[in-house]
Amino acid sequence: KMSEDKNTLKQAAKPPTPLCLEGNMMENWKTFKKRWSNYALLIDLAKEKRELQIALLENCLSDDALKILEGFVFDTQENERTVQQILDAFEKYTIGETNETLERFKFAKRQQCEGESIDKFITDLRIMMKTCGYCNGCSDSILRDRIVVVSTATKQEKNY
Repeated sequence: KMSEDKNTLKQAAKPPTPLCLEGNMMENWKTFKKRWSNYALLIDLAKEKRELQIALLENCLSDDALKILEGFVFDTQENERTVQQILDAFEKYTIGETNETLERFKFAKRQQCEGESIDKFITDLRIMMKTCGYCNGCSDSILRDRIVVVSTATKQEKNY
């Protein structure tokens, strides 16, 4: 029964749409990476040969992404390269080096837009926090403080 369930999952799993590097490259990468991770888990890809893993990943890349992959420089030979090394190279390419100070500045300047729901605002703040380098233990209090500051500033503006 257990192996039947696994086979059903494998058959139902669909590969992610090809990695697109146009538009918001960083967001496209994050979406692709999440979907690839789920797909690899569902089909139990880790148990397959390295060559098959690489071929499957490359099959999920757009033509432009494949060309970019060809330009990456790796520390290992092509016949030793792993999926994780390729994913890491794309991560570095799409996101680059994060300037923590700049990311924290953007987070601190983020205001709730007129007509924007509080849920969307909080979701955006949570997304922004991921690049700020805050420790996991303090992120909830930092988020709470940001919401309080924004709501207090908004109330003060309305009083003028």
